[in-house]
Amino acid sequence: MRILIAVVLAAGWTLSLFLPAVAIAGINDPHQIVSGTEILMIGSFGFLIGQFGWLANLTFLATVLVLATGARFKALGIALLAMHLPLLIGAMMWSDFPTNEGIPEKGNILEHLSGYYLWMAVMIGAVFAQLYIAARSGVTTDG
Repeated sequence: MRILIAVVLAAGWTLSLFLPAVAIAGINDPHQIVSGTEILMIGSFGFLIGQFGWLANLTFLATVLVLATGARFKALGIALLAMHLPLLIGAMMWSDFPTNEGIPEKGNILEHLSGYYLWMAVMIGAVFAQLYIAARSGVTTDG
């Protein structure tokens, strides 16, 4: 079951990279479409404008790895959840896309598209997977 969950989550995440994720106000195109792959590549610079949602990809990948390997540590599931949830909430409030134009109104997100919603669904699925990791474990932090 855990491997199936890991495969489904990983497949959804990979698919979200190839779908259009957001439409932003661009310089040459007033309705520029940005794919999930572009966001994955440039998203690490989001911390420069106070947007840390991209880091949820790292906690997501750790969750998939834990599911795939079958690690049974309650503390690990709880730690992943504690790191992932605030990042996911930050991604839900995402309103600016980092650009190098320096023009405040450029880079504003006009609308979220299918890739963003699939990514968000997969990230929410990872929250439930992290709860599953914590709940199925017999090993506690008490020793």
